[in-house]
Amino acid sequence: MEEMRQEIVGETQNFINVNEQAPLIQRISVIKILNINRELLVSKIKNTQCILDSLIKAEYFSNEDVEIATQFPTQSDKVRKILELVASKGEEVAEYFLFILYQVSDAFVDLIPWFKEIHYQPSEQIKSKPVVNSDPVSQYIGKLRHELIRDTKFMVSYAQKEESMFEDVYAETLIELLDKNNDILGNVTSTSDIFNENGVINEDAETVFITGDAGVGKSILLQKLQNSWAKKEIGTDIKFLFRFRCRMFSTFKKE
Repeated sequence: MEEMRQEIVGETQNFINVNEQAPLIQRISVIKILNINRELLVSKIKNTQCILDSLIKAEYFSNEDVEIATQFPTQSDKVRKILELVASKGEEVAEYFLFILYQVSDAFVDLIPWFKEIHYQPSEQIKSKPVVNSDPVSQYIGKLRHELIRDTKFMVSYAQKEESMFEDVYAETLIELLDKNNDILGNVTSTSDIFNENGVINEDAETVFITGDAGVGKSILLQKLQNSWAKKEIGTDIKFLFRFRCRMFSTFKKE
């Protein structure tokens, strides 16, 4: 199965070399992609409700189709039946199924690397179809993103005591990567590198510690990270981003 998946990726990349601008639907059968990556999709898709809601909204599924798919007790069996029904209805429905997973990315975040791997690009026809996001986790993440975009839109200038548009005044910060002995290992070339999977002090990179003298731009850097995450401009699979000030903990009283 893994060899077949590698074959489909290689075949897709060959098509891309011929015509990089053509949508995936014009380069390779979407049904073939679904069939070869069937078990991957079964293991990664945890919520089927927004898929079914969208398929009904787009009039690709009937109420009877939904009843057939939801009669199974386990989530994996439901996904298998949905894939079977989708494949039986043709290429357009198969591409729309992929488009749902792609569009509601916060609900299917584990599939983001896979979409990059197959170079997925929806066709203009499919992009015009409605997608229903009824996934509660995705809705909550969307609320977080909306609040962070709003709250990080402006930057306060302490000298002039006025607000400025953050994007207008932000300048890239020079960030050095240090080891546990405070020896410089090099510069961080982009904010995405801060969330690299390979850690220095903590090998699993579970904690990112940003330090520096007062006024060097630590708070501004964090505001930039929040703003970029909210706009999906930063290459990371972070699902939730909650912000707080460390000084707030000084107000807690020990019992």
